[in-house]
Amino acid sequence: MKKISIIIPAYNAEKYIDRCLNSIFSQKGAELEVIVVNDGSTDNTYEILLGYGDRITLINKENGGVASARNDALAVCTGEYVIFLDCDDYLPENTFSYYIDICTECDPDIIRGNYKVVFDDRTMLPQKRMYRTGLIDKNRFKTEVYPHFITDILLNTCCASLIKREMISTEFRKDMRTGEDAVFMMNVYSNAKNVYFTDKIVYNYYQTGTGLTGTGLMVWKKFLCNCVISQEILRKLKEWNMFNPLWIIRACIRPIKIIFSKLKRVFGDAYEKG
Repeated sequence: MKKISIIIPAYNAEKYIDRCLNSIFSQKGAELEVIVVNDGSTDNTYEILLGYGDRITLINKENGGVASARNDALAVCTGEYVIFLDCDDYLPENTFSYYIDICTECDPDIIRGNYKVVFDDRTMLPQKRMYRTGLIDKNRFKTEVYPHFITDILLNTCCASLIKREMISTEFRKDMRTGEDAVFMMNVYSNAKNVYFTDKIVYNYYQTGTGLTGTGLMVWKKFLCNCVISQEILRKLKEWNMFNPLWIIRACIRPIKIIFSKLKRVFGDAYEKG
């Protein structure tokens, strides 16, 4: 039976952590290693996690942010595969058995699935669909994988994916407030020899409206973090055999496109409220 390490950073998660963990323990089809990092919570998160005993590996640390928490968990995980799960999110039924079926069928280095956004009132956003599905080999990454990091944010998140542990060769950057997922996943995809894209919902993203995404990170800080992402993309273009004027220009203007998109959403929301 294949072993999956599930990595969960938890900060002040007393309202959500039980739902998150229960969605894991109800899964079948794989040996589980559940690593929860209590990232300096000031509520009852730590006490709740102690109640799970040896069902989880509990790391208790001072608050250092999600990147630091994930890095600490990566340092001790032993699974053949890794899943990243945020503490207020949860998994649909039969996610692991679905993953294992695909791994048995074609042994991909990464499985990237779909997700749905769930709100407090239980309404859900329509699912985002992958542009293509099925197994994509390395010889197609130049046209069907790497461009996503430059032209959109489809592959930026480390969630909604099953990743072979051996594909992970770098840590999450702790100097970024946002976008550290994108830099991390660029390296994971660069190491992979193939990826399996699927439209199946493998992740429930709970939108509270109180996190970085819900409240909106300061536009300037978001712009600076996206400049870092563009710098990383420029470094990767040679490795990806995409170092030409077209992709260089697209990588350079990427932060500007994103900041205009952010401003449009901010002013659009203000107009609707006003």
